Amino acid sequence: MTQADAAPRAAPGRPLWQVLVALVLIPALAAVTFAGLLVMTWQQQERSAVAAQRAVSGVEDLSAVRRSIDAEAVPALRLAVVTGPEREAQESRLAERRAATDDALRRLEGAERRSVVTQLAVARSQTDARHVSTAYRAAADELADTAQRATATALTGDLTPATAAAVIQVQQLALQGQVTGSQLPLLLDSAPPPVASLSAAAAASADRDAALAGQLADAVTGARAAAEQDAASARARVSALVQLCAAVVLAAVAGALLVDRWISGSAAAITATAGRASRGDLAEVAEAGPRELRTVARALAAVVVALQQLQRQARLVADGRPEQALALPALPGPLGQDLRAWAVEAVRATQVEEQLQVQVAHLASHDALTGLAVRARVLSDLEQLLESDRAQGRRTGLLFVDLDDFATLNDVHGTAVGDQLLAAVAARLRAAVREGDVVGRLGGDEFVVVVPDAPDGEALLGQASRIVRAVSEPVRLGDFGLVVGASVGVALTGGAHAKASAGAVARTLLAEADTAAHRAKAAGRGRVELFDDALRAQLTELAQTEQALRTALALGQLRVVYQPVVPLSQDQDQDQDQDQDQDRDQDQDQDQDQDDDDGGALLGVEALLRWDRPGHGPVDPAAFIAVAERSSLVRDLGCFVLAEAALQLVRWSVRGYAVPVVSVNVSRRHLADPRVVPDVLEALATAGLEPQRLQLEITETVLVDDPRAAAHLGALRSHGVRVAIDDFGTGFTSVAALATTPADQLKVDAGFVTAEGPAAEQLLELMARAGTAFGLEVVAEGVETAEQAARAARAGCTGAQGWQFCPALSARELEARLPRVGANRGVVVAPVR
Repeated sequence: MTQADAAPRAAPGRPLWQVLVALVLIPALAAVTFAGLLVMTWQQQERSAVAAQRAVSGVEDLSAVRRSIDAEAVPALRLAVVTGPEREAQESRLAERRAATDDALRRLEGAERRSVVTQLAVARSQTDARHVSTAYRAAADELADTAQRATATALTGDLTPATAAAVIQVQQLALQGQVTGSQLPLLLDSAPPPVASLSAAAAASADRDAALAGQLADAVTGARAAAEQDAASARARVSALVQLCAAVVLAAVAGALLVDRWISGSAAAITATAGRASRGDLAEVAEAGPRELRTVARALAAVVVALQQLQRQARLVADGRPEQALALPALPGPLGQDLRAWAVEAVRATQVEEQLQVQVAHLASHDALTGLAVRARVLSDLEQLLESDRAQGRRTGLLFVDLDDFATLNDVHGTAVGDQLLAAVAARLRAAVREGDVVGRLGGDEFVVVVPDAPDGEALLGQASRIVRAVSEPVRLGDFGLVVGASVGVALTGGAHAKASAGAVARTLLAEADTAAHRAKAAGRGRVELFDDALRAQLTELAQTEQALRTALALGQLRVVYQPVVPLSQDQDQDQDQDQDQDRDQDQDQDQDQDDDDGGALLGVEALLRWDRPGHGPVDPAAFIAVAERSSLVRDLGCFVLAEAALQLVRWSVRGYAVPVVSVNVSRRHLADPRVVPDVLEALATAGLEPQRLQLEITETVLVDDPRAAAHLGALRSHGVRVAIDDFGTGFTSVAALATTPADQLKVDAGFVTAEGPAAEQLLELMARAGTAFGLEVVAEGVETAEQAARAARAGCTGAQGWQFCPALSARELEARLPRVGANRGVVVAPVR
């Protein structure tokens, strides 16, 4: 996580345009609110004007209906007071008036019309003149009251003075019409007048109504016009105010956006410049916008100048010119002092880093203990020398130096002494080679000397002999001296390497010198050997054998045989004494007696790999296992034997054969492989075998030399797999180390079993008793005679394995000799004569 990531992030804040818009909208909102109030007032005035229009129109309609009722009342009164022939004429006139009244009523609205119709029906139903007059006057009064209420309601609205005056005029004229219309009914309140008087009064009333109707119509028209003008004026004011408010708001927003663009543009330019500066792009800072932003721009420009100065100093330091970086003028102020201090510190850090890089490069290519070149550096130098020698037509030599008995000295005296011994050998190697030769350490006790421009093989052998003599001189370490020998293998470029690349030749030359060193060590140590055609043929044979072995594994040409491990007891020694007292002709009976005495259960079988190579016949297991150990093939062979042995033991259990454990040899290389634990567990799971019925046989040096192998073995034991120490006594493990050795069984090497003499028997007994004391089963390997079996029994071995009991047989052949579950006999064995 960077410092920027770790620092708390500041709140992003609001953009400038939002702030400006808010500043504009607040007063605009107040203005709009005030405008809204005005709009509401003007809209109320408009509604009042419209209501006044409807009111005066209604007054006109009501007045028209009232006049029709008053006109109808005259023939109705006449009809009530006349008799004879004139009555028919009055009825006709009344019908006409009633029709006119009904037409006028249709212009009224529902509520007003229903009320008048009801009262009019009452009036029309009367026959007495006085009652007729009263009923018609009631209907006319209802209409007049309705007109007065309408105008009164209109006057309560928000009307202009002119409109209010016009409405008042309509109201007064309507009231005068009511008063004029009511004079005729009042005439009838005392007694019905003569017809002639009634006609004259009706005519006079009609003339007054006509005059008032004209005035009312003019007043209504004026009131309508005034109200319409008020409504139109209110609407115009509302529209103008809305447009003005919208224009003001838009102008304000537009102004805010323009200001925002002006300010934000300048701020964005400053921000972009700052962003580029943070990414290392130190551009010019332009001054624009308001005075405050110009001040910020000038400050940022000063920072950019400082960063440019820092950038120039950093480039000079990166280019390896720190002195020039310090020569640049310092910036003023604390920042300049800090930059100056940084430049000084950067120069010092660069110098320290260069020194460290040199040291790291040296450590990466040289051995920390001896100071010699490591394998990778040796191969790299060898490739360069090969190319140089090949270009000039010269030959290149390689000496592979393998120390003799170093492992023994290291175990006896400790690793500290061993390290001093290796350092001393490295110093002697440097002193014994020519100038220009490359000395390196491949690892452990193996060294190499690259000899460019090598004269010939004889000269290289002479140089190798001098190295052997120099290394073999005693090394003084404190108060004592140690002697370590060396075997040297010599390889020289020649025609076989002519067409290969330098890298391939380097690897080949190293392998050839290694092979020659192994032959020198096998020939007696302290010797030198030249890699010649015979060794080359040997390597070719090894490669062919490896390929043939891979093919055999793929084609199923390998087979697994099994050799029983039988129990031993003190009776074994008694049987041997009896056998020595009897005649050789009775061997068969002796064997049968031995069988009868070996009635214990079988301890197990050991799975052994065999190869019948087509065209060659049986191949010595030691030979092809050694080939497999040189490559990854050894793991494939180990997995094959594990799978076959586990599956075979399950088959025997299913068939009722009493074979408790099967032992499988695991190579050092396979045991050090991280895949060994999954390989073993997979073999057990595939076969369905319990882990405690599988025993892995390893050499005693594996646990001492390779911690990885010991860790893998511990993991397998935690799963229940048994472990046996094979060929015990041939390594360098002390007897005391058995107390901490993760093993279940100790298999004493055949060399200690077949050795004769009191000392050999005592040594065998020491091993057996030590293993028993530490809770291990002790098995004697390579038992070939009854005497050896008896000796192993006397020494305390609990089991034995060898041709004396049974050779290694195929699974089918061995089944004839295996005990069945529940039987009291062990494996049926026949000593090999």
